Amino acid sequence: MKNKLRSIYLVFILLSTIVFNLLIAKGGFSGGVGIGIPVGGLSNWYSITPKLTLTYYNNPNPDTRVLVETHFQKFTHGSIEDRDFQWLIDYEFYSSPEAEANMSWNDFILKIQQKWHRFDGLSASFSPFFSYGFGLYNYAQKVSGLVYPGQSTTPLDQTFLLDTITDRRVAWGALAGMGGDIDLGDKMTLIVNLEYHTTIGYLRAFEDWDLYEVFPIQFLSFDIGIGYDF
Repeated sequence: MKNKLRSIYLVFILLSTIVFNLLIAKGGFSGGVGIGIPVGGLSNWYSITPKLTLTYYNNPNPDTRVLVETHFQKFTHGSIEDRDFQWLIDYEFYSSPEAEANMSWNDFILKIQQKWHRFDGLSASFSPFFSYGFGLYNYAQKVSGLVYPGQSTTPLDQTFLLDTITDRRVAWGALAGMGGDIDLGDKMTLIVNLEYHTTIGYLRAFEDWDLYEVFPIQFLSFDIGIGYDF
């Protein structure tokens, strides 16, 4: 019991020290817009979608930035909407006119940006960086309007639909990326960022439509934002 209390106390001290150091460091916030680009199995489902980024950051030293970040994006018009399935009764292909698929994302990430070195121009300074981090990725995929392919009597009833299917998870994930800052003045910075994200979440298979289980879920993100230092 004493060892457990000692461990809890040490963790509390460590977290308190980290939070205190973050609060006293020079920091700021940023907002940006960009795109999410599906990778791997997710690219069989969706195409590029708009993305919103909100960030609080601080600078423990001139070359390091610690960020707490959240992203919002929603993939729509899943490829399953335009796919046919082959009915095993007559071996004909049938569509699902009411099919609809979408996938919403939001995540909460702790990230480190480490600058390489600075390139000073006549009126602005460009600072390239690489970044890495981890966090929780919350996603929900909703698929509805699919004709039930397991019917056994002819003719096929295209009004007989599968129940709406939802995959909802909160999954751990990680990211790595690179980008750069361009100084716009004493307080403002233009931020350009490209990142690769992967999570241990999955999407179930829809094999009748030639869509198979997606694991892990991966995507790229490209963002352009404005940072403001306190």
